[in-house]
Amino acid sequence: MLALLCWPAAAQESRVADPADALLPQWKPLEHPSHFAAALCYVGDADGDGTGDLAVGGPTHPGNGRVWIVSGTTGACIRKLSPPSEALRHIRFGKSLAAVGDLDGDGLTELGVGAPSASEEPGYTGFVGAFSPRGGALRVWLAGENPGDLFGSSVCSLGDLDRDGVPDFAVGAPQGSGWNEKPGYVRVHSGKDGSILRTWRGTRPEEGFGTALCAVGDVDSDGSPDLAIGAPCPYGASARPGRVVVLSGVDGHVVREFPSTRRGGRFGYSLCSSGDLNADGKRDLIIGEPGELMASDGAFKGAVHGWPISDGVEIRRSDPQRWLAGFGEYGTALHDLGDIDADNVADYLVSCPKGGAEAQGAVWAYSGRTGEELQFQQAPTEGGSAGGWYYGESISRAGDIDRDGVNDIAVGMCSWYSPAERQWVLIYSGKSGRRLAVYQEREIDADPTSAPAAR
Repeated sequence: MLALLCWPAAAQESRVADPADALLPQWKPLEHPSHFAAALCYVGDADGDGTGDLAVGGPTHPGNGRVWIVSGTTGACIRKLSPPSEALRHIRFGKSLAAVGDLDGDGLTELGVGAPSASEEPGYTGFVGAFSPRGGALRVWLAGENPGDLFGSSVCSLGDLDRDGVPDFAVGAPQGSGWNEKPGYVRVHSGKDGSILRTWRGTRPEEGFGTALCAVGDVDSDGSPDLAIGAPCPYGASARPGRVVVLSGVDGHVVREFPSTRRGGRFGYSLCSSGDLNADGKRDLIIGEPGELMASDGAFKGAVHGWPISDGVEIRRSDPQRWLAGFGEYGTALHDLGDIDADNVADYLVSCPKGGAEAQGAVWAYSGRTGEELQFQQAPTEGGSAGGWYYGESISRAGDIDRDGVNDIAVGMCSWYSPAERQWVLIYSGKSGRRLAVYQEREIDADPTSAPAAR
């Protein structure tokens, strides 16, 4: 039975700032905005101080983009990562980030950094690098097939597909596979040497195959990890419904397909494996459709769907239409949060970066077991309106920064259209919702304690 989840009015009101909240920095215009906080990724304890750290992407940092590894203890920059060649200009390095597994055996996951260059100049196919967050060393650097592929738009750890003892990872190129139809493709690479293990291609023109990726474990019980791939039809063919497929890691056959009937909804734009929707003891698939629920005002509200992978029947759907005004795009980003409500089931985050009366944006945390709202966070308004700042452009778990035994929450606020410096990362307690810290590029990029990436 499909459950439509709505929330009480009290939970939809803006949270009043707690006097104990971390103070917001004074904002100032940036001459060359980096779009700091366009992507976030928890990387574990990179500096060995006992607290997990966070990677922050700034894909338009002057030149070619940058990624900062930020200490969860102090908020200082541990390390800055850059592309391996200064000749690679404007490639949007840091537009996507993902933990791709421990490739070098040091006990810490490597960080996959996507640089999905939109240029169609020769050589600009899009790129992905795997870096050590501890030392900054570049382990692997990969390129797409053709200029304009957007290779690196999505990156995902897959597990050890080739059984060599090193985890492998997948990369999406949602505009790849041909100059005319461009259905998109996904490549799986060896974590050991970067070699191509699999290539899977979309089947419909401009369907954006590979826009989102999500590891789902061994769904078909053949001993190999499988992969969920979003094809939301976000480009010229957006009048068609999107879809999500789960492909076998062994031979690429379709293990499950999750269809949509909504034209233009961008079903499959975001994916997350979390929760246990049907109490079968297995994680299930959360699917974002940020273009869903077109209201009478012509605005995209968005929706999020819950599908048990075991039987492929949707049993949960949520949308925020009672709270939103204008465009919302609820479901733009999803992220596994771990178990923050102590029920032994992983919970998850949903972002809505254009939601609210002033398009200020919001983020929800939901129970993976029941779908109940656990937290609601809205863009901070101290010091003036937060309208148009894309609060929730990126979301991630932040590790247990306050050491209370519960994962904390990282929210990126990153406008793509304004030069003003309200491009922040805000950290919230997973237990109380209190704002623990605020990171901004001006302080982090100038931090003298940071070290350059080893290459």
